[in-house]
Amino acid sequence: LVQSDDAEIRRRARELTADTAGPDAAAWALFQFAASAVQSGPGEARADARSVLAAQRGNSTGKARLLAALLRSQG
Repeated sequence: LVQSDDAEIRRRARELTADTAGPDAAAWALFQFAASAVQSGPGEARADARSVLAAQRGNSTGKARLLAALLRSQG
């Protein structure tokens, strides 16, 4: 459910953190993306990170899985 090794998740995380200065700023950029850019809405209870990223929509659990995947993909 948290596919931190997925190519698209890794690519998006790199893109979102490219201009950040340090790990704190990178984590904040990833959090802001998951919290703001991904629309909230009903979703499957088992929505995985990859499907939330692709749809740009997810419930709180799906958004949390996406954030975890983005963070993990960066080490």
